[in-house]
Amino acid sequence: ASLNIQVAYTQDCTFEKLTVDPSTGDSSIEPIAKTEIKKQTQLLIFGAVTEERQIDAVKVMILVFESR
Repeated sequence: ASLNIQVAYTQDCTFEKLTVDPSTGDSSIEPIAKTEIKKQTQLLIFGAVTEERQIDAVKVMILVFESR
């Protein structure tokens, strides 16, 4: 069974990139444009889930693991 969930960006939705160094646990956050989100991007989505299987996102973060 597949689980299809739609994501709708609220008017004030913010977009950020969270970079984590897996060897040290250090992290940094920087603002990004919505256009930087690609199909295979790992995302953290913050918002409310509706009964129609939709997330009304208030914040979206691209998650990147990168050793420095």
